[in-house]
Amino acid sequence: HSDYKLTLDAGLLQNPAGLSELIAKSHLFYSKDFSEKVKARLDADYIHGEYVSALGNKPLMRSFYRLNPSMAYASSRIRVNAGILVATEQEGANALAKTSIFPQFELDFGASDFIHLFGGIGGDVQFNTLKSFLAENPWMAIPTRFTNTSQVGNLYGGIKGVGNKNVDFEIKYNYAEYSDLPTFINSPSDASKFEIMYIGGVQKIQVANLIGQVNIHVSNSFTSSLKVDQATYSLLNKAFQASHRPGLTLSWTNTWKLSNKVFISPDVYWMKDLFALNPAQNQLIQLDDIVDLNFKINYFVKRNVNLGLSGNNLLGKTYQRFNQYKNQGRQVNLTLAYSF
Repeated sequence: HSDYKLTLDAGLLQNPAGLSELIAKSHLFYSKDFSEKVKARLDADYIHGEYVSALGNKPLMRSFYRLNPSMAYASSRIRVNAGILVATEQEGANALAKTSIFPQFELDFGASDFIHLFGGIGGDVQFNTLKSFLAENPWMAIPTRFTNTSQVGNLYGGIKGVGNKNVDFEIKYNYAEYSDLPTFINSPSDASKFEIMYIGGVQKIQVANLIGQVNIHVSNSFTSSLKVDQATYSLLNKAFQASHRPGLTLSWTNTWKLSNKVFISPDVYWMKDLFALNPAQNQLIQLDDIVDLNFKINYFVKRNVNLGLSGNNLLGKTYQRFNQYKNQGRQVNLTLAYSF
């Protein structure tokens, strides 16, 4: 009648110039069934960070707590989840702690065995780190400070189809307001590197996403997934373009099983309405649309031996996901993997 899990994770990022970032994370999950329809759940997070930007500098001590208790009720047609999320953050050992509280509510109604209507409200705080920024943009300049991103409000709703073995889909509209939303801009002192510009302070940034996804499964031989995400950014009811955040992204991924040994995986990615900010002139630069076509074939010689051949960016487009960094042209990779 109960379940729990505790996970611990720690990572250290360093460079020869004395930069270091230590991030230690812990997550606790606990759930208890009061009946077949009523369940309680608790999610708790603690993150400890120590950041040193250069040799000889004092470390910046960071801490973050998140507590999310909730109750869920589920019947044959209705599922309701309600709770509260409390987040406390502290940037610097002598800084004052900041606590944010967000209500959480989600409703899922099964209009039929396949069609479901859903919606909810919420909010959260995102703990930003150098590692998380580098995962998105590897040409980051060394930051001297960090600011966490607050999703001060989130309202969403949509329709989805689940329970069919051949197809499932979801169409979702999401409206959220943010403070300190991070965007990448070319550094004024060195245009080959990027700095973080946080947008949204007292006046929050409004972000509206219209997301659609459909997954098709043809027996066990062929699967196809199409996902579209259109994002609109606005401030004081005036739309604008956020630097290096695309307005529209589309991905189409496929897996085709020709036999028990041969798999092929073609995919296409399309990204448009992508802009960069020129900090010297404070002007937006529109980047070309991105169309990336890839193809991969895997041949399992044995159960634990896999031979792979992949072709990336087959159209040969030297597009720029980040300003002044052109992507490589056509690439072919041959891999051999052995699992123990």
